[in-house]
Amino acid sequence: MTSATAMPRAGQLECICEPGTLDSMAVHGRGTMLLAAGFAFSVLAQVLILSILPLAGLSLAPSQRLATLPYAAFYIGAALASLPASFLLDSFGRRAAFSMGASLGTAGGLVLVWALVSLHFGGLVLGAFWLGTAGASASFTVMRPCRPEAGEALRSSSYSGRRP
Repeated sequence: MTSATAMPRAGQLECICEPGTLDSMAVHGRGTMLLAAGFAFSVLAQVLILSILPLAGLSLAPSQRLATLPYAAFYIGAALASLPASFLLDSFGRRAAFSMGASLGTAGGLVLVWALVSLHFGGLVLGAFWLGTAGASASFTVMRPCRPEAGEALRSSSYSGRRP
């Protein structure tokens, strides 16, 4: 059984682009580099949050029972912002969605710095929530098909193993 006739499975990556279309659609310019740098900073912020936030929550929490609240706020922010971020992406485009996420990420980072410097637990929770919303919107900005009609063909085809 070849991979073209096999049923798709979870985690399987399939290219929906015709050979050679990526070369002709390559965008060289400042916008692509800025988008890549912004996404890299978003991933870096998420890694730092996941490693430092539990320790900061433990040291700033008024009681030990609240130590994981900033960590939970990060994931609650990401969960609550995923659906609105996808609507924003569909309505206004990737630039608006990424700008909103970058703005929330910058504000959340500044609030987190302030909370850590002033030892304020509420600010830690709020900054973690805002960084979670930024992470949710950043995850949608890099996904797009190489051709609009390829994305439409992928959405309209059934999972019968056929390539669009």
